[in-house]
Order: sequence, then structure tokens, then C-alpha cells
Amino acid sequence: MIDDELIAEIRDNPKIIKYLDIPLQHSESRVLKLMNRRGTREEYLALIKKLKEAIPGIAIRSTFISGFPGETEQEFEGMCDFLQQAKLVNCGFFAYSREPDTPAYKMQGQIAYSVKKRRVKKLYEVQQGISYGFLSSFVGKTVKVLCDGIDYDKGCFVGRAYFSAPEIDGKVYFNAISAVQGEYYDVVITSCDSYDMFGHTEDFENE
Repeated sequence: MIDDELIAEIRDNPKIIKYLDIPLQHSESRVLKLMNRRGTREEYLALIKKLKEAIPGIAIRSTFISGFPGETEQEFEGMCDFLQQAKLVNCGFFAYSREPDTPAYKMQGQIAYSVKKRRVKKLYEVQQGISYGFLSSFVGKTVKVLCDGIDYDKGCFVGRAYFSAPEIDGKVYFNAISAVQGEYYDVVITSCDSYDMFGHTEDFENE
């Protein structure tokens, strides 16, 4: 439960990374009810707004399922609109998988795989635009990066900013005179795509 006490702890405790993974699963109230999940679209948007206002710079990640039995095209479009409003930093999207011995297995309105695949692809496209806008805001700025090692294919070091979970979210590829795995470095971001950022340490620029 994300209450005022937890929000204050995340905001005030310097040992806590300003990052939250909230698995919302869907945005539309009727589908959430079918999923037996608490909350509504309005409550989710209000929570996200509250977190962003209370904790400047917080990174919020989530996962969503599309193609749940009975999900209409309008509700799918509503989820796309939700993403545009929420502007989450990172998201994962999955097509509903019909599993035996689950309540949803026998539900009416099972959706064709091709439709689910199309919807998930569209969700990723929407989020890519949002993510690119977020990452673009760091171009020209210095970001603290935790070095994860060397990417030999790209010929540079690779690491993560605070808003990227390991092996899930995007990375920061950077040039440096030297870098040690597990150490933090100030990296000047020079470019990005919708997933990763690229840059160099200040000492490398001066070489």
C-alpha cells in the first residue's frame, strides 16, 4: 500500500532510490474489476500525480496486460490514453495468456491472438514516444551512473541511471578513461534513443 507515510519515507530517506515499480496491469476500471484488482483509472492517475508532486524526479515503472477477456477496442484505446497522461518512465506490456484453472479461462469474450499481438505492439509504440521524451530531457546534462562493466560489442562502458532496473530497462553507454564495475560515475549525456542513453565522463572529454 502506497500511503503518505511510505511516500514521505521515499522522499526524505537518502538511502532509498526514488524509483517505484507499481504493477497496475490495466488502466480501465471495468477491466480492472474483471481482473479482481483494486483501484480505478481515476485513482491510479491521482496516485501517480501525488507521487510526482511529493517526490521530485521519482521514476515510476509499471506493467500492463492487454487482451484480457472482454477488453473492448475502446478500453484498449483508453489504456493508450492513460499512458499519455501518466507518462511513466518505463513500462512492460504483455498479451493476456489463457491459463487453465484460472477464473479468466472460462470468461466470455476471449480475444484472438492476432488482436492481442497488435494491441501490445501499439502500447509499446506509445510508450517509446513517452520514454524518448523523458530520456531526451537528460541530453546535455550530467547523470550519475552505476557502472555495470564493459560492452565489448559497442566498445564502451555500460551502466544504469537510478530510473533503470537491471536487465529490464534501458542502459547508459559511456566512454571513460577508466571505470570500475560497481562504482558511480558522472556521465555527460550526449544523445539517446527511446530506450538507452549515450555519453562520456568529463575527464574523457578533456583527453
